[in-house]
Amino acid sequence: MDNPLIYICSNSLQKKDATDLLKERIGFLEWTTGERILDIGCGPGDVTSTVLFPLLPKDTTLVACDISEEMIKYCSKFIKNDRISFKTQDIQQKEITNLQVESFNKIFSFYCLHWISDHRQAMQNIYSLLKPGGEILLMFITPDNPVIMTMNKLKDLDKWSKFIKDQQWFYKCDDPPSFFHDILKDVGFHNINCYLQKKNHHYPSLEALTTLLKAINPYLRYIPDELKSEYIQDMIDLLKQGGFVKYDTVNEDLIIEYNIIVAVAQKLEK
Repeated sequence: MDNPLIYICSNSLQKKDATDLLKERIGFLEWTTGERILDIGCGPGDVTSTVLFPLLPKDTTLVACDISEEMIKYCSKFIKNDRISFKTQDIQQKEITNLQVESFNKIFSFYCLHWISDHRQAMQNIYSLLKPGGEILLMFITPDNPVIMTMNKLKDLDKWSKFIKDQQWFYKCDDPPSFFHDILKDVGFHNINCYLQKKNHHYPSLEALTTLLKAINPYLRYIPDELKSEYIQDMIDLLKQGGFVKYDTVNEDLIIEYNIIVAVAQKLEK
C-alpha cells in the first residue's frame, strides 16, 4: 500500500467507483465561490487529479492528504497543479497537525476509511476540519468484501499467522450503514445518508487481479520476501474456492462482486 507505481497500475476498480459516485452525487452538493476541498487518502494522487479535480468548480482549491509519506512524495513530484497541494496526515490521530481546523467546504474520501480502526476519532476530525455548513462525501468497502475476508482467513492459518498474528487492519461490524450513521450523528453531523451499493468489477486477466492483491494487501509487508509469491497465490486460491472470482465467458475476463458504503452528511451552520 506504500508503492505508488504498483497501486496506479492496479486501481481501475477504485477509479471506476469514484467516477461513478461523483457523477451521481456531486450535482447535489451546494457550491459557493472559492471553496477549499479536502481529499482524504489520496494515495498516488491519480484519482484526485484526474477524477475528482476536473469535476470541481473552476475557482476551488484542493488539498489531498494520505498517511503514507511515500505516496505524498510521489504526488508532490509528479502532479503539478497550482490548485492542488499534498500533505501527509493520519486522519485518525487525536491531533490533526498538518491540516487547519474549519478550513474546508467539502471533504471527499474514496477507498481509504475502511483501513482505519478508530472511526469515531476519524469522523470527529473530519467534522472539525469542515467549515460550518460544509459537506462530506465518503466511500469505502464493507467487512464482507471478498478480498478482505480472504486476507483474514489467511491471517488465521498457522502457515501465515506467525508472521501477521499481531497485526490488525480493517473494521468489523454487522450493519455498516447503521454503524456509520450513528457515529456521524454522535459527532454532530446532520442531513446524514449512509447506504450500501452493490458493485462488480471486471479484470482482464488473473495477472491483473494478482497485481491488485499485491498493491492493497497491508499484511504483505510482514511476509518474508521469499514467501510473498506463495502468500499471494494462497489468496487467489481462497478467492476461487470461495466462489468470489467468477469467469465471464462472454468477455473472457474475471469478475469480483462486492459492496461499498456511501456516507453523505453536512455540518451545521453556526
